[in-house]
Amino acid sequence: MTRTHSIFCAAAFSLITFLGALHADLITLKDGRVINGRLYRDSDQYIIAPAKGQPFKVALNQVVGITLQTTASPARQATENWRYIQSQVNRSGNLAQIITLLQGFIIKYAESPKVPSARKYLAQFKHYQKAGFVHVGGQWMSPEQRDKLVALCAGQTAAAQKLLVAGKLAQAEAHVMAALQVDPENVNGLILRGIIAYQRNNIQTASHSFAAALHADPKNIVALNDQAVTLFRQRRQPAALLAYQKALHIDNGNRMLLDNVAAALQIYKKSQRSPLYRNLKSSFRIADRHMQARMARHGLYRFGAGWVDAKTAHILDKRLADYHSRKSALDSQYQVNLVALQSVNTQIANVNRQIDALINAINIMQINQGVIANQTGGYDLGNQAIVYSDVAALTQAQNQAMQLATQRVSILAGIKSLKIQAALLEKHAPRLALRPTQYMMLPMDQTNVPLPALLPATAITNAPRIIPQQPLPH
Repeated sequence: MTRTHSIFCAAAFSLITFLGALHADLITLKDGRVINGRLYRDSDQYIIAPAKGQPFKVALNQVVGITLQTTASPARQATENWRYIQSQVNRSGNLAQIITLLQGFIIKYAESPKVPSARKYLAQFKHYQKAGFVHVGGQWMSPEQRDKLVALCAGQTAAAQKLLVAGKLAQAEAHVMAALQVDPENVNGLILRGIIAYQRNNIQTASHSFAAALHADPKNIVALNDQAVTLFRQRRQPAALLAYQKALHIDNGNRMLLDNVAAALQIYKKSQRSPLYRNLKSSFRIADRHMQARMARHGLYRFGAGWVDAKTAHILDKRLADYHSRKSALDSQYQVNLVALQSVNTQIANVNRQIDALINAINIMQINQGVIANQTGGYDLGNQAIVYSDVAALTQAQNQAMQLATQRVSILAGIKSLKIQAALLEKHAPRLALRPTQYMMLPMDQTNVPLPALLPATAITNAPRIIPQQPLPH
């Protein structure tokens, strides 16, 4: 924004504030706030200029009522109120609300030149109400017209789905845009437009399309799933998990949704200790338990975020059993070595204390023998025998210390060998070589979920390599 533009906007807001102070209305917002000020339409937003404070913008649907103050003339009040009613008539799908607004205007402003138009509108909307008209795509129509419109849009979106599956994006988009031209709020059309944009790497458009679909139908799990996939692409992983959680609360029995949640949980890069992650993981496990039971009836079994057939599942079960058996054996050997190491360390400490005590005793005895020799000219044979005995014991203790040190080195080498074996075992553990993938769902996948494509055999790593057992030190 340029400096000139900034000065212009500031001046405009100042003028709005000044005018608002002269002719203040009571504006009621959706969040319950009642503001004394002025209301102005600015494209798809309102500008609210409070009598005190700075002007601010709100969405059109945030304003739920406006009461004109007596500072304005009756004619001005009627004009302002009529403008508000017109805005409600153009965007509201609530016939009872529209009729109430029109009736209130006719009674309050009976002398206004706008009353004939209000009466005409009132007669029209009463007719709509009596005939059971509905609001679709920004238009009022009879149920019969609505049914024809829905059928037309359904045909267009069904054709678009088939073309999209066939990879014909341009033709699919043509059908989608035709459906949205008839009904801009068509949920399936908005979802398909988002998928096409996503496949063309237009992530922002995809995000807006899924948001629009959810605005029209907040409980649509296909839109929630596709929004979550898009959020992951935008590196907004916590928001993606929240979208998945909402979808699971609505329908936890959709296999494609559960597969995507499984993939998302595996590749999630944020804290796995967060309540968001842990809650989704808990919800997934409960739902997937039932899903696995259902899929087993079709001979399919969960492996990571995908599925394998019975033969592959049997092979994987054997691999996993062998892997866990060898892992348990290595862990047991490791624990035995740790106990042996602790025992040797204790023995080494005891022997070292014994050696220190013997050296100290020998030194004291030799000093005493020297004193006796200076006094008598000879050694005390009894003391000398004790010295010889302590020296022999010292030699034996030192030899034992050397043996224990050798044994300790051998145990440490065994522990190191076990760690190497464990690392190799983990490296060759049965796992999926492919990165878990999240997939877009089509509108038809909400109720008619196809059986999954089986994971290719090449995507599953080989069984754990058989590692020769090495003798453990004793």
